[in-house]
Amino acid sequence: MLVEELLGEKNWSQAVTDGPARTFARKGTHTGTAEEIYAEYKRKGVSPKGLGSAIRMLQFYINRAGKNLHNGPAIRKAMRMLQADLKKLHAQEDKKKD
Repeated sequence: MLVEELLGEKNWSQAVTDGPARTFARKGTHTGTAEEIYAEYKRKGVSPKGLGSAIRMLQFYINRAGKNLHNGPAIRKAMRMLQADLKKLHAQEDKKKD
């Protein structure tokens, strides 16, 4: 489904989560520790496009859960860990350019 088609839909977020190109973490991932959540989202099977993709997917999960987010502190810590890894990666790329 194209982005233009999704934006016209009332429940576009459902189409994103159920679409043919979706990737997802294993069942029970979000109930684990921050380190387990971090490791799961870092896997190529979950985020084949890299850390940026993992961060976007985890943020989407947080936003969809809203007030019903369970295990919030661990999930947010995993998010910070992924963001720190992405910063390190960008710093390494910047050093290579110099």
